[in-house]
Amino acid sequence: QQFELVPLRLPTGAEFRVAKFEFTDDRTLAPSTSLSPSAPPTTLMVKNVGYIVKFAGEFRTVVHKPFQLEQTGEPIPMNRGYQLCEIDEVEGNKLNEFPSRMNFIYQQKCVPIMGGNPTVDVDPRYVNLSDLHILNVPVNASIVEINSEQTLGGDLLLLSDIEDEVCSTFPNPYDNDYRGADRYNPDEVPSRFKPDKPVFARLPDGSYALYDQRLILHENTLENPKMDGGGESVLRSTIRAAKGFVAHNQTGQNSGYHIINDKNIALCINEQPNFINMEHCKLSYEPNTCQKQDIKDGGLYGTTLIDVQLVITFDDETLASLHTATLGNSTAGLVDPRYIYAASNLRYDSSNTDDVIINLPCGSGNPKSRWIPRTDLTAETCTNTLQEVSGNALKFALESSNDENSFLRDIVLWNNGDSGCDPLDELEYAMLIMTSEGCWENVHPDHLSVFDFTNYISSHPTANVIESFVDSGVMVYPSNHSMSFFEEIKDNRSLVTRVARYGDKMIVDQLADKLALNVDPGVLIALADKGTIMLENLVQRNRGGGMLVCGSPNEVAPDPELDDYFAVKNIDLDCVGCQDNYENYFAQKQTVLALNMLHAEDQLCQRMAWALYELLYVGTTTMPDNTEGNLYSYDIMTRNCFGTYDQILKEMTFSPKMGEQFNYIDSSATRFHWDAWYDETTGVRKLVFPDENYAREVMQLFSIGLHELELDGTETRDKFGREIQTYDNVNIMNNARVMTGFTYTARRGNTEELFRATKSRFEPFRIDIDKHDFFPKQSIEDGWIGDRYPLCEDLPKHHFLKIGATYRFRGGSSISISQY
Repeated sequence: QQFELVPLRLPTGAEFRVAKFEFTDDRTLAPSTSLSPSAPPTTLMVKNVGYIVKFAGEFRTVVHKPFQLEQTGEPIPMNRGYQLCEIDEVEGNKLNEFPSRMNFIYQQKCVPIMGGNPTVDVDPRYVNLSDLHILNVPVNASIVEINSEQTLGGDLLLLSDIEDEVCSTFPNPYDNDYRGADRYNPDEVPSRFKPDKPVFARLPDGSYALYDQRLILHENTLENPKMDGGGESVLRSTIRAAKGFVAHNQTGQNSGYHIINDKNIALCINEQPNFINMEHCKLSYEPNTCQKQDIKDGGLYGTTLIDVQLVITFDDETLASLHTATLGNSTAGLVDPRYIYAASNLRYDSSNTDDVIINLPCGSGNPKSRWIPRTDLTAETCTNTLQEVSGNALKFALESSNDENSFLRDIVLWNNGDSGCDPLDELEYAMLIMTSEGCWENVHPDHLSVFDFTNYISSHPTANVIESFVDSGVMVYPSNHSMSFFEEIKDNRSLVTRVARYGDKMIVDQLADKLALNVDPGVLIALADKGTIMLENLVQRNRGGGMLVCGSPNEVAPDPELDDYFAVKNIDLDCVGCQDNYENYFAQKQTVLALNMLHAEDQLCQRMAWALYELLYVGTTTMPDNTEGNLYSYDIMTRNCFGTYDQILKEMTFSPKMGEQFNYIDSSATRFHWDAWYDETTGVRKLVFPDENYAREVMQLFSIGLHELELDGTETRDKFGREIQTYDNVNIMNNARVMTGFTYTARRGNTEELFRATKSRFEPFRIDIDKHDFFPKQSIEDGWIGDRYPLCEDLPKHHFLKIGATYRFRGGSSISISQY
């Protein structure tokens, strides 16, 4: 970094000198020899002289004498710029208490400047206050010193909310984008090279302070998980969407265009429920609560780094835009017109009800029926002639439906059971049902469904009359046309493609892929302009259902008043995620760990944890630079230092560190490879056995050992005096089958990861049920694992309602989990 000093405003008779500080990427080592003095030390104070110090082109402070070299007192020229090669956050006026440093590149050497880092001084004689962002802190505001051991009172924390209209004029830190240019946005400049204009605070005592942007510290502990899962931060980090969308042709991926600039920087911090945190998970009804996708699913783009999607809602405006964009006048690819409409005025008539060629609400089987709200009707006018059983069944289905579409509601009845309609109402339709939410009317099952009629119209020349029924994306089916005509074509997939319902949400790229609209970037951009950035897990969600939020045992509540002991310096600004960004970071973490172990108050726990770590050792080889990943494994010992060995061994087995060290990550059942790898030409299948490394070591090193022992620790021997082995190769093979299906959970935020990985090393493994070996396995006692437990087929009827049945709460999500 470099500085710039320029005058902004000077009073009559004032003198000024200019110096400039700008960004540079060059680095220079400290000098090996000191400079020779060229002038005797002096105070250099001159009345009415001020030097305006700028950093990255923006005002920072005023100094009243030239900078001098620390070693010689020599003043340096103030009519040029200097590169910063070292800097402390400590104010220079505290030099006697702390060896403050501020070094410039001068004469090609990194030299210290006398007085160190200058105090913030907004002197109105030399700067126009109206040109600055200044917040007047009221006298009754609560302000405390923080980080006192590091900055000796130079850091202040404001604890009071201040309501001041001037705040709305300040730059928003959420608008900063560290990423810089990429192939989609070649002209982007990263925010580190164009920082926000600074904000100053005028403190009650008349002094000034500079606002220091810090990370928002979200608590996401076991007991207090972040109630939105970090969703608001994820949405705020999708900042390039505000600059407009870009359609990019991703070669090799369906050979079509996809929308760019709709991706997030920050990640969802909501941890997936597991056997450690499940008892502490909470239900959140906050509007933007996020949940991570499984790594197996990976979202639309096959990566868990994307927590948001660009989504459209099929309403009048979107349908009109889609109608206009697909008329065949596109810029590329989409030469032929497309006919995509929501179909209205679909109805019941004799042509589709007499012979029952359509699903009726109370028909046999499990029919799906569609309903619309009738806000114009009251309880007195919302009546029907149904049997009481039928009315109650429909009312219950409507009230308990999880359909969140605000225009339509689809329900399914089980009419062959005890909870369905009365058989006498099998042919009834278009009835009204009064519920606790108001009146609902049964309508045609495809009322306001969105269809692509392109193939039908192109294969039936006379069918283009359908265009005369269209008004801006909504087709009004003629009242004088029989409904049997529509019933014949709607389910013919070669003629008509069912897309969605009016009011439904859909990801723009998925819609484009489904209807082959991705050949035309113009159509994509037209859709994107009508879209909204949403959390991906909220695109399809259950009506009224909350989201399960879970914290992590490896996180602690942040305390902004604690000192910051870590020196993190960005050495290579162009290398996001490189190890060089961390100045001795690994050594710092090692030092903190060692000091904590030696001086923590829970010394018995610390010593017990170290002893356990020596027994269940996992080295740093698999992630040498990722200190948090290594500490995660050690935290298992400290968290369970007075627990059971069984619990520790279980947590270590689910630990990614252990899985990487002993190679059982993604170890799969033989059946999985047998089914997946089949050569149709030769009829040969692939025979792959599960990895046996951990299966052997968990017995040999971590539990029963090589030989049977007596209670006093001596080896048990057979009648011939030979040692008795505790296991053999058959036991290893069976154990290896147990250890199948273990895989990473999705990468989430609030964790330290040097590289932008898609997987997490800070949460327990989950089990991929498809890769797990579900066949019976022998135990080392020559029995079978699971002996004395009933088989599923032997469980009594309605066993899930019996005493002792366990339910795991899933909130509004129906996604199954299998890591327990």
